[in-house]
Amino acid sequence: MRHKYEVDNSILEHIYLLHLISIHQNLDCLEMVLGGCQITETTAVSVPERSWVNDLEDFLVSKALEGKSPETITRYRYELQRLLSSHFLV
Repeated sequence: MRHKYEVDNSILEHIYLLHLISIHQNLDCLEMVLGGCQITETTAVSVPERSWVNDLEDFLVSKALEGKSPETITRYRYELQRLLSSHFLV
């Protein structure tokens, strides 16, 4: 009969092997996707692209004209600014 300690070690060994297999599969995938690419370090500064600001204001005005409450407009503004400002970096 195997002791609990031996069973636990066996489980841990299997988890470790599965983890290694997963790492190798991820590395293989990266090599396929990035094969032939040249990756270089850059010191360029990213500037937020803010062309969406006017479109947001137009959208909010249209919602106000549709009769949305001021609280709803405020929530729309908050959520859309948060979403758009984090996704539109050049």
